Amino acid sequence: MSKLIKDRWQRVIANLHTWKSGEERAVHKPLLTLMLLARAARGESSRVPFEEIEETLTQLLREFGPRRKPDHPEYPFWYLQNDGFWIVENADSFGVKKGGCPTKNTLLVKHAVGLIPDELWAILQEDEEILGTVCQQILYEFWPDTYRKSICQAIGLPDIVPGISIKLQKPRDPKFRIEVLRAYERRCAICGYDGRIGDSLMALDAAHIWFHAS
Repeated sequence: MSKLIKDRWQRVIANLHTWKSGEERAVHKPLLTLMLLARAARGESSRVPFEEIEETLTQLLREFGPRRKPDHPEYPFWYLQNDGFWIVENADSFGVKKGGCPTKNTLLVKHAVGLIPDELWAILQEDEEILGTVCQQILYEFWPDTYRKSICQAIGLPDIVPGISIKLQKPRDPKFRIEVLRAYERRCAICGYDGRIGDSLMALDAAHIWFHAS
C-alpha cells in the first residue's frame, strides 16, 4: 500500500497543472504545495485554514513568482483541488460556478479550510525519502538552482540532500521570516539598508544574530 501511495505522490507532482504562457509559468501551485510539504516535515496538521497561510503565500508569490499584481493566493488554494491530492472542505457552499474561484476575501470571511487526505499525509510524515523526493521534483521542475535554497529557507523547508531525502532536524518556522522583516520595516537591523526591486527583497533575509565574546 505504501508503495502505491508513494507512486501516487510522484505522479500527481509530475502532472501538476500550472498555467503557462511562452517561457513564463505560474508557480502558485508549486509554492503552496511546498508549504504543505513543510507542514508535513514539521509534523503539523493536514488541515490548513486559508487565513493561516494567505499572508505567507502572498509574500512567496511576490518573491519567487512572475511579476504580477494582484498576487491571487486564492488561486492555488482553490484550483489545487484539480490535482488529485487537495480538498477544500464544503467547497459546494462557496457558490462558485464550474471553473470559477472564490475571491480572497470570500475564503477569508468563510474561514475556508483545505486538507490533504490522511493516507497521503501520513506517508509524508513517516517516509523521509518520499518527502524529499517530492520536494526535489517541484524545486527542480519550476526554479533554477539559484532560487532553490532561498525558497527552502523562506518556506521553512530544511535543506534537501540531493538524491536522497530531506533533513528534518530543526525545520524553520516560515512565520519567523515574515515577522522579523515586518518588525524591521524590511530594512537591515544593523545599517538600515533597504534593498529591493519592486516587492522583492535583494540581499536581505531574516536570521538569528548571536553575540559572540572572544
